[in-house]
Amino acid sequence: MVHSDLHQTDNINMGVPENNVGIIWVKEELNGEKTGTLGNGVAGNNEIVVNPYSGERDNLVIYNYEGNRLWSSGDKLNLIAGSQTPLVDIHGRVIICDNRKIMMIGKNDKDKYDILWKTEIPYFEGPGPLFPWSPTIVKGKTIILPTKGPVYAFNAETGELLAEKYLGEDKNNGENYFLTINSTCVNEDKVYLSTVSTKKTNPPTGRLYALKVDPKSEEIITEEWYYPFRGISQATPTFIDKTLYFDGQQGLLKIFRKPHIYAVIDKGIDCEEKWIVSDKKRDCYLKWKVRYPKFFSFPKVKRGMTMFSFSKDPRHGFWYEDWRGRRLVRFSEENGDIVEEILITDLIKKKDITPQYLPMSCMTICYKEKPVMLISAIIFLYCKYVMAVDLTQENEINRKNSFLWDVRIESEFGLNYAPGQFTIIKKDENSANNRIVFSTNWGGVIAIGSADET
Repeated sequence: MVHSDLHQTDNINMGVPENNVGIIWVKEELNGEKTGTLGNGVAGNNEIVVNPYSGERDNLVIYNYEGNRLWSSGDKLNLIAGSQTPLVDIHGRVIICDNRKIMMIGKNDKDKYDILWKTEIPYFEGPGPLFPWSPTIVKGKTIILPTKGPVYAFNAETGELLAEKYLGEDKNNGENYFLTINSTCVNEDKVYLSTVSTKKTNPPTGRLYALKVDPKSEEIITEEWYYPFRGISQATPTFIDKTLYFDGQQGLLKIFRKPHIYAVIDKGIDCEEKWIVSDKKRDCYLKWKVRYPKFFSFPKVKRGMTMFSFSKDPRHGFWYEDWRGRRLVRFSEENGDIVEEILITDLIKKKDITPQYLPMSCMTICYKEKPVMLISAIIFLYCKYVMAVDLTQENEINRKNSFLWDVRIESEFGLNYAPGQFTIIKKDENSANNRIVFSTNWGGVIAIGSADET
């Protein structure tokens, strides 16, 4: 699913190939494949990989380990599907949407992939077209679809529309409410959403919402609490041990947005700053918030806002992607201190025109015992790589020893690259045979693996 799991950790507990890694197959013949993917892209269940596209047709394709196409959507979805990441379950059933419909694809009684149900999304009366974020699921029963409008709930087995909720709706003026700006984080029967007010303010008014979802209740979606903050969030919240970690930015110009990182506890333990942010007792505490960087350093040191969600480190803490500072930054869960930094230029040393690579994709961390990060490193007009970083290899001077491999996915001059997340598909229990699959923004889906596969 989007960001790998319900807690939005971008973690996959599977090993990656490490030796002689390169491109195994590329699929870019169908209309959708030629067009590419606008969003985070692939999802999988270790046996199949599902990729959305933003073309005129073929906007969802299911692949197996060998890259064979098991199903294509043809004209059943529009190009908005390319900005979504599908849900895929252990039985190979897939849930995907565009801005008009949500559907489930799975095997029929003839063991062939087909549409099992399809539900029209209610007409949206707000400004512009309805824009959905990737669907997520609560307790395997209720699909939650956040949009730049209301939040929808659907029955996962039948597709029945269960609820439609405008967050923080102004009872005196129904035009003012809080629209979601990214995907949903889920824990048990709670969902967490970063939102921004439709009422224009400077800086924008943001809220982190906690909603309770109960399909048996009269009110299926209930607002539990919200945490207010100034500005707007870029990333999907990440849930780690009762705490939500997310970013917020204040100001208009990107270089002056004053990025902050927040840690908010949902009904958690007491902390030094006992700020109750809802009217109910002990619903939500601000554990800490930190400025990044802590001191204003422009233009001497270029650092700034993230463009991607945080990634949980299986050892401790979480990673923040500072594309402008060309570094990956790990923060402590306890107090927001910086634990370590990895400069991308310390990892990739190529004979290209410039060594100034940027990290520019989701950070997918594989395997718990020996965590390896998969990430794209790019130069905007030149080479684009997918690389693997061994997070357990530390060096007092730099992180050069932690570099495992990189794979170039574009010619020396080009714009195509892998901006989204990564997934893994396996052949057997030998992780050396695992293949990493990802989509690209200007065409095709790519699988990389070891040439030494057995």
